[in-house]
Amino acid sequence: MPRRPTPAPATLGDRLARARRARFIGRAAELARFDRMLDGQAEPVWFLHGPGGIGKTTLLAEFTRRAEAAGRIVIEIDARHLAASPASWHQALRVALSDDTGEPLPPPGSVLLVDTFETVAGLEGWLRDEELPRYPGDTLVVLAGRTPADPAWRLDPGWSSIAAVTKLVPWTETEARDYLTSRLGGLPVPEAMLARGAGVPLLLTLLADAHRRGADLPDHNPGDGDPALREVLVRELLERFARDLSDPLLRAALDVLTVARSVTVPMLAATVDEGAADDTYDWLACLPFVQAGEAGLQMHDYVREAFAATWRAREPGAIDRAGLRVQQYLARRAPLVGRDEAVRQLKDWIFVLRFTDVGHITDHRHIENHRLGGLEHDAEAVVALVLRRLGAGMAGHIAHWVAHRPQDFLLVRHRTGRLAGLVLALEMTEIPPEVMAADPAVGRAWAHVQRVRAPRPGGSAVCIRLTLDAELDTLPNPTATLGGGSWLMERSLLDKRAEWNVAYGHPVELMDRVWPSMRRLNWATREPALDDVVDGRLFGGYVRDYVREPIAPEWRPPATGTDQRPLPGADDFAQAVREALRQYGRDEALAANPLRHCAWLSGHAAAPATLQALRAALSDAVQALAHHPADLKFHRALQQTWLTPGAKQEAVAADLGLPFNTYRYHLARGAERVAQALWQREQLARQSADTPGRR
Repeated sequence: MPRRPTPAPATLGDRLARARRARFIGRAAELARFDRMLDGQAEPVWFLHGPGGIGKTTLLAEFTRRAEAAGRIVIEIDARHLAASPASWHQALRVALSDDTGEPLPPPGSVLLVDTFETVAGLEGWLRDEELPRYPGDTLVVLAGRTPADPAWRLDPGWSSIAAVTKLVPWTETEARDYLTSRLGGLPVPEAMLARGAGVPLLLTLLADAHRRGADLPDHNPGDGDPALREVLVRELLERFARDLSDPLLRAALDVLTVARSVTVPMLAATVDEGAADDTYDWLACLPFVQAGEAGLQMHDYVREAFAATWRAREPGAIDRAGLRVQQYLARRAPLVGRDEAVRQLKDWIFVLRFTDVGHITDHRHIENHRLGGLEHDAEAVVALVLRRLGAGMAGHIAHWVAHRPQDFLLVRHRTGRLAGLVLALEMTEIPPEVMAADPAVGRAWAHVQRVRAPRPGGSAVCIRLTLDAELDTLPNPTATLGGGSWLMERSLLDKRAEWNVAYGHPVELMDRVWPSMRRLNWATREPALDDVVDGRLFGGYVRDYVREPIAPEWRPPATGTDQRPLPGADDFAQAVREALRQYGRDEALAANPLRHCAWLSGHAAAPATLQALRAALSDAVQALAHHPADLKFHRALQQTWLTPGAKQEAVAADLGLPFNTYRYHLARGAERVAQALWQREQLARQSADTPGRR
């Protein structure tokens, strides 16, 4: 019987995944342990940790392949796109499972693989005490990150028996040689390259890439994997790579990839060059230190730090300009994204701030070990914190607001659950005069607003009465980054009701430098008449009128015509795709689907797309899944359930020879893949329509 040809990869990302899988080397002990997990012979919760570049992501990809081959449902979460909050974790599960109701649970027997877990380390206590215990007993969980598990897992008598911790170590010399042989196309492996690679997969990849480009190997030798020497070697390799990069468009694209957490074609079109966006994206995707994920392309963190340090020293303006372009792109997109993208957008925003002129007062690492929440049951702890840090006078004011406006508190908590800081942002338009009178500073702020320009009906006037970190009066600190910076960004860009901010800041010497530095979006002007003195401490008053001092147009998305419906964000778009697939054969229901008005299908025309056009687009997207072996099962579930309707889901599952839970998972993942493909087309269509002169 003739051998069937291997289906061509559906996307460049598929080709990259296949190439990386073919070059998988070593990790025999870890693979054997994972196989024992699948057989129920090893602890079901496993922490994998190791430094950047050691191969955690590649190992998780191999786990995915093995688990799927064993018939398991695999739920993959890249934690770099999550906020450290239970709501964000649950939203990631909902997206993976296409479950829009309640608190989602992994199906029985499923495998949950979480990459870059260190970015949500603030959730570790919640996962241990509340979330993981409610999962089905045969669920397998692998959490991979740079930092080891909190010692509390090991000290707990229950978790210590069902959770394991493993540190990934460099490859052996034999494994490193095998890998370099595959990278060099079978050519002899230079012994100097083997020695300098120190068994670190990423470093070996960079050395092999330099060798293939004909570059001389650097003289540095990390020896036994010394991190400092390894960093020197990486920087030198990247410096040589940058010197060889003569194309200005490619250099600009690499700048954007360095400052942005993830890069998409629309981002490159807006920040580099519209006409070259596809080509530059493809070029970036092929670089040995770039990973392709569902959110776009991501530079390896270890490489990013080296690039940023090297290029800042050689050409400081390039990174600053790229950071500003990405920041403006994210700001213009902020009002357009949906609920599921809002968390990712916030992390993207805080991340890129370090490459802008406010980088010195923010630290993106704070979002890894801390999370935001409401007052909940911490009222006494909040008052005690203010008493310890600022004295009885301010503690009395805070106790008053705890009693009367608990909903206006935003708390920052450390991964251990410890209270790390608070922000009190009072909505003055909702506070009765007798309640406001108990805090004269808030009364003065409200009087100032009413005297200068009273809020319009429905308008919002906020008094940021206090921003207090539990430990630091200097910047950056976790409370300023998460509680102050992120909240203020969301208010500036997303709250259409926002008209006034009056903020009290301490110490004044620091805040007098901070507010003017945020000159593009979140600036405020000192108003000495509002200053407040409590227990001998001066709190400066800073004022912003959004009506008279609006954000500049280059930070706002293009306005849509009044005759057009608002275009949905990514989460609403995905929901519309799922509904359209379910309604594929029902004209009346499909006619009301918002996809008919989307840019990719209707071209921003006033008239919606025809039902025939919508069905054809959905059918093409489902058929595309059949071209990739890993997606064929998703294609079959969608095709037999919705595109050729008639049979009940239980009957389709039986026809496909699948357990019902597995079938439902295939159906959900198939709809997710279709939504992702169509969303990429939608983003490109919107970018084209919003760019003057684009053909």
